[in-house]
Amino acid sequence: MALERLAELERPIKWLTNDLENSTNNDYHRDGVNIRDKLLSNEEFKVVRALVELLYPFDKATEILSGSNYATLSIMVPTIEELVYRLNNTNSYFDIISEVKEEILSNLSSRWSLPHDYGMYASLLDPRFKNLSFCSNVSIFDIFVKKIHDSMK
Repeated sequence: MALERLAELERPIKWLTNDLENSTNNDYHRDGVNIRDKLLSNEEFKVVRALVELLYPFDKATEILSGSNYATLSIMVPTIEELVYRLNNTNSYFDIISEVKEEILSNLSSRWSLPHDYGMYASLLDPRFKNLSFCSNVSIFDIFVKKIHDSMK
């Protein structure tokens, strides 16, 4: 992720900027000044690190969902439930990060407020999730068990 790399390079970028600004070569000094003008502030670097931390679970979810050679419908519902859980348990000092978090939660809720039947059935049939323990709401589990039971009558 580009933001993660930017956060990792904060110290080397600042070191290079200082080195160039302190150079006796006018071109190097000018380059250092130009970099300093465009460089993120310490507070902005902190926001970048907080954003990287907030988005890290999405990076892992993307790896999980795109890295398999077989159907992943059964893992989508548990993955989204985990993302919602992590977002709900994340607090930030920065208002902008809180706003981003709330917007993501709002979008996830509108798109995945109640898991789709097929996704829940697939998760229930997948041995990794046979009891749907990832469900944050016990009533969701009860509804699907009842639906399955009723369909077998």
